[in-house]
Amino acid sequence: MIRRPATTPTDAPVAPSHAVGTGAEHRRAERVRMEGMATILLCRDNGRAGEPRPVRLRDVSLRGVSFVITTPLARGQQFVYHLPPGSNRSTTPVLCTVAYCRPEVDAGYRVGAEFTCVLEQAAPAAQSEPNGAGGDVERIRRSILS
Repeated sequence: MIRRPATTPTDAPVAPSHAVGTGAEHRRAERVRMEGMATILLCRDNGRAGEPRPVRLRDVSLRGVSFVITTPLARGQQFVYHLPPGSNRSTTPVLCTVAYCRPEVDAGYRVGAEFTCVLEQAAPAAQSEPNGAGGDVERIRRSILS
């Protein structure tokens, strides 16, 4: 299972500020502005987790997340995003799928991604693998289909 790298103070998003996308915009779920830094782990074709990639959060909804990243991601690319700690005080790993990626005027690329499924926490044996790369694509697929 993919394991999240150690967190730093910049990994914690700032509390939601206000609703985004009001008016004539028709969305399946209301967005909430979420500003701060986070880390995603891209899913590689060989089933291993890629290098952690820093992202600048923009907003989040019940169905997905939006952020800015320095390099483009392909539509359909999958990655793991850790939702901030809830009442159980631990982060929740979620498999996400890129819905769109557009160049930003000032810097990087704006990515919108849908939450695909919640992943199980890594088993201790997987956590001991080198570079924390424990997860594989097949395990992720089984998690999605169950």
